[in-house]
Amino acid sequence: MNTPTFHECYNILRNSMYCVSDIQVPHIQGNSNRVFIVKTPNDDYVCKFNEIQNLNKDMAVNQLYHKYGINMPNLQLKSAAGYLFEFYKFIPARTMFEHLSTGISTQNIQKIYANLIAQFIKMSNISKKEIIQICASHKNIIHIGHKDNDVSLSDFLTDGIYHCDMTPKNIILNDAGEFVSLIDHAKISFVDKHYAFSRMALPYHKMGFDIEDLINAHNNNADKQLKADKIYTTLNKMCQQDEFVLPKFIHINTR
Repeated sequence: MNTPTFHECYNILRNSMYCVSDIQVPHIQGNSNRVFIVKTPNDDYVCKFNEIQNLNKDMAVNQLYHKYGINMPNLQLKSAAGYLFEFYKFIPARTMFEHLSTGISTQNIQKIYANLIAQFIKMSNISKKEIIQICASHKNIIHIGHKDNDVSLSDFLTDGIYHCDMTPKNIILNDAGEFVSLIDHAKISFVDKHYAFSRMALPYHKMGFDIEDLINAHNNNADKQLKADKIYTTLNKMCQQDEFVLPKFIHINTR
């Protein structure tokens, strides 16, 4: 099943969602260009079109994450006009990326990352049995770091089902700048935990904070320790590749 064109998506949503009053695109668009905000009299929804295998994977990890208390929207699937799309209730809040553009305190940033560490540890607690089951059922969850989707039993010692883009554009904060939820199920993969952690830590590092604080916060609260040298090596590679860009103007208040 192919993904519909932009205009087809618009028409499908207009005809399949209840009492649609308006359809918008997010201020920060993802790579797919198939994400929409659908407004109705009762609620607003975030709707995303994708290939069916990716949507089924997203649903599976959404259920798994909710089981372990990981903060993500409650995902649902809907079929219309021969296409399938996922949707969830719009969270009336802003991304951390948007907060960084208008002003956020150092203290709030540190609290946000304390919450992200807690979310990361919950991801690490997903049982090996459930990880094996989801990798067997959804091959597309396996990160591109595993060539040809080739996974050995030894990989399950260090890898898990992690959100690989816990960066400001995927972190939802309330008006007070407090953590509410992660978004973007497409970024959840079976991947080495050091890669996922480094990806989360990269913006923290680029904002001038000490990565060692994050590593210590994790290792003081998790059953399995991270290897600091592996984090620093991965971070150095990411910095060289310039994998993350902060907003053009950042306002971090020291109070």
